[in-house]
Amino acid sequence: KGEDRVVLYGAGKVGKAYMEQNLKYNFCNIIFWADKDFEIKESKEGTIGNPQCIKEYDYDYVVIAIDKYETALSVKEELCNMAISEEKIIWHSTRRSTSNLHTGKKVIR
Repeated sequence: KGEDRVVLYGAGKVGKAYMEQNLKYNFCNIIFWADKDFEIKESKEGTIGNPQCIKEYDYDYVVIAIDKYETALSVKEELCNMAISEEKIIWHSTRRSTSNLHTGKKVIR
């Protein structure tokens, strides 16, 4: 349990909830927590770092912990521009969307 090495992207409400749940249930091994506003974000759950550092880690997946569709899409594009494989990017919204951008667990392809 919890063997996948994961980079968690997003330190807002959703990111903090992901981190809290993972600390409690150990779903995966979160090896790095990133957010664009890393310099001003704080969390009792862990240290938040610069997304540009993601490429320095050996990870299985990058989980986008952002509920807002447009923001998640922007982050996905940013990650792809950093040469992160789309197959390693996971995002799932708690909201319904009328677009075809996300279906199931792995999304925004």
